[in-house]
Amino acid sequence: LNKKFIKHIPFVQRSLDVPKTTYFNCELINIESSIYGGVKITDEFILFEDSPNDPRKKDDYDLKLQYIFSSVSTDTVIKKKQFIAFYSEIKELLYRRFLYIWQAVEIFLKDGKSYYLNFFTKEKFEQFIASVTPYMNQSQIINEQRALEKVRQYENQWVNYQITNYEYLLKLNKYSTRTYKEANQYPVFPWVIRRYNDIINPNVIFSTKEYEEYKEECLRKNIINPIRRLT
Repeated sequence: LNKKFIKHIPFVQRSLDVPKTTYFNCELINIESSIYGGVKITDEFILFEDSPNDPRKKDDYDLKLQYIFSSVSTDTVIKKKQFIAFYSEIKELLYRRFLYIWQAVEIFLKDGKSYYLNFFTKEKFEQFIASVTPYMNQSQIINEQRALEKVRQYENQWVNYQITNYEYLLKLNKYSTRTYKEANQYPVFPWVIRRYNDIINPNVIFSTKEYEEYKEECLRKNIINPIRRLT
């Protein structure tokens, strides 16, 4: 399948031209919704297409049990979603925990886009990894061990003033299974309790009263408007 050719034809037609390959049911998750579908794996790319038949919404109890470790399905009308990721365009494929189980991946492309896929079970997740491994460089696949090595690498850069606090925290979140695609795993940052904008004495810690007022205000805003946690 020619990479240059496939980019110049409609996506629906491209999907018809994909040869029969390994297929996995999964869901594409972002901060607003969860889209049920499946991924096809070829020797050149990974292709996701949504499916109109979402088993998570059916009344069959036994069927729902198979998707108990899925995201909350939504009744919101969502436009059809497809994406194609050529192995040459993939920067990293990171293991992700979903509901504290290693059963998801996040694919980061070189153009900055990312896609979060949940495979519902650890077994299916492991089968997916085994299927794409022959077509990818080992440096592209970031498992638990490689993620820890990445964290240590960026920690050394931070200690040696090669990256800023902000850059280090971003990397720490990324390689600790935090993601912008899933609310329960959204990146976290520590509270700043020093007056760094105080030119005269930037190291003065907030007084106990100021700290309690600040904490109470933060908690009040989060309770009133939970979406503030994500901003």
